[in-house]
Amino acid sequence: MDLGSILETPAAWAIAAINVLWFLFVTAHGDTNNVETLIRFGATERVRIWKHGESWRLVTACFLHIGWLHLLWNTYMMFGWCRHVEGVLGTVKFLMAYLVSGIGASAVSVMSHRVVSAGASGAGFGMIGVDLMIRYRVLGNWDLFFGDDYVRYILKMTAFWLLIGFFMIRGMDNFAHLGGLVFGLLSGYALSIPEDDKFRIPVILVVLAIWIGTVLMSLTPKFARKPDDHGLV
Repeated sequence: MDLGSILETPAAWAIAAINVLWFLFVTAHGDTNNVETLIRFGATERVRIWKHGESWRLVTACFLHIGWLHLLWNTYMMFGWCRHVEGVLGTVKFLMAYLVSGIGASAVSVMSHRVVSAGASGAGFGMIGVDLMIRYRVLGNWDLFFGDDYVRYILKMTAFWLLIGFFMIRGMDNFAHLGGLVFGLLSGYALSIPEDDKFRIPVILVVLAIWIGTVLMSLTPKFARKPDDHGLV
């Protein structure tokens, strides 16, 4: 690690530092493997969001982790993706894509199932989606994109992790992963459009509308899958 590396991608380094520092703070006040501790420090949970109006959990859950292994794995796996995306898009666009993906992942998770959820992996899958859209811009068309060895490898690995999460490993929030990936693809497609393209602003506005709509839908049981989990409707 050197100063030049940090200055080139400051947001990626900052996110990694926030994840670690927040984890240390939470562990000083409780066990991050304990559900009550996770809820206390910002995990997503349907009743807290729907009944008590704690919409801020969609954000805080993106920076909270469940145990050391979860923290280290997410930080290690995400860091390279984050630095790459920030290096290509710039810090502001990277942060926009990261937050859209992470908050979108939290929203999809809340709507999709009854869990107490936390972790940066939704945003991490979002960065994979952004990277794929950056690759699409480099290649120039969809035929070259789907024929590209790098793209095929990433798609296979992403599908592999989603499948083992759904069918083999308990405890992985695959709805968050899927939501993060979708919003990463959408934000990556929009934010990588050249500045002089006349469709750039309309596309960005459409993506923002989809994201805002999804977030708002997650704040009420009306749009949730199996909304009667807590007898709220």
